[in-house]
Amino acid sequence: MSKYKPIEIMKHTSVFNVADMGEQELNNFCISQFANGKWEAHTFHIFDKYASKYKVMVDIGAWIGITPMYASTKYNRVIAYEVDREALLRLKANLNVNPLMDNIILVEKAISDKNGTAQFGCKDQFGDSESSLFQTKNSYEVETTTLQTSLLELGVEIHTIGLIKMDIEGAEKLVIPNIIPLLRAFKTPLYLSIHHNAMSEKEMGKMLVPLFETYNTARIYNESGSFLDVGLSDIMKNKFNDITFSNESVF
Repeated sequence: MSKYKPIEIMKHTSVFNVADMGEQELNNFCISQFANGKWEAHTFHIFDKYASKYKVMVDIGAWIGITPMYASTKYNRVIAYEVDREALLRLKANLNVNPLMDNIILVEKAISDKNGTAQFGCKDQFGDSESSLFQTKNSYEVETTTLQTSLLELGVEIHTIGLIKMDIEGAEKLVIPNIIPLLRAFKTPLYLSIHHNAMSEKEMGKMLVPLFETYNTARIYNESGSFLDVGLSDIMKNKFNDITFSNESVF
């Protein structure tokens, strides 16, 4: 039983609980910024677009649980990756006030380009959603895994994945080149947050060129769910960050 009172919130057609940890607590973000539609509204339109009760959603960088909990109401299963210790406290508290939400698998490992360990640090403070393998402040050791290794260990067949969401504060420059063979083979839709300040133009190109060779569309969605198709030069020149790569049917 959770020690926190559950607070019911609603987003689009999804209803679930968050843990009441106090108005001044980080977890109140779920109520103040998410439930009333102010925070990353485009993200949830993307989740809706690819939603399927027969598919798995992979959430790399699950933070305090907002995205995996929402996705759990739309997909058959959610694989949620998070290693920020402060974020994990809130994520687990939120899962505890949703005892019937049993389709989220929490993996406390950092997705990277190799299996092993690495230092994980913060920019200002842990839990603020900006911690990563590329921050050094107050760093501690975490276990790392490739996405392929983790999915194999979990018994998740790649063709069952309906969407991969990745928001890992710069570590995408390690992960994307590593998973290109997977993406090319299965054309799994990828919702990628790009952190331009964490990589050079050369690193950006190494990451993006294979994605444009793999998918026929790259789109930016707005808060109403409308989208704009963009190209490689658009992303690099305008520093667009939240891009959805997919293979859309052309009629």
